[in-house]
Amino acid sequence: MKRGIKIQIQLTNKWLYFLVGVLIISVLGVGVWAYNSAGTGGNPAIMGHSADEISGGVPVGADYVIESWKSADNTSWYRKYKSGWIEQGGWISSSSSSVIFPTPFNDSCLSFIASKYGAMDPCSYYFGTNQLTKMGAVIIWGGNGWGCGGTVITRFYWEAKGY
Repeated sequence: MKRGIKIQIQLTNKWLYFLVGVLIISVLGVGVWAYNSAGTGGNPAIMGHSADEISGGVPVGADYVIESWKSADNTSWYRKYKSGWIEQGGWISSSSSSVIFPTPFNDSCLSFIASKYGAMDPCSYYFGTNQLTKMGAVIIWGGNGWGCGGTVITRFYWEAKGY
């Protein structure tokens, strides 16, 4: 009579890779240990912190806002990104169709849009610019006159983006 227990272990690739990794780390001491079970050892600068906290909470290669501003009267704003990308916008009265950007673009303004600021009405308008620089733009606009009855636009909303 044979006595004994036969154990057969079937490993999938992921478990095999895991065990090999644990063996290499254990035997060779390779790897980054933030802390051990006793709470000692490892790199004190990263102990008890997540990977996001260690890298400043920003994924590698991500773009993020490094500066933002809003005027005291809420008529203009901008956001500057790490990459150099700038987004800015605001509103102006129709008596002045010139927009001076709160912060000039370093390279060029790639996108400029303008629209009627305020409540919707039955009129159709078109907006554009015929003068666009790093410092500002001039808004041109018109309407198709469908039931507008001489409607005058009192304010424009604008937004510009670029580097």
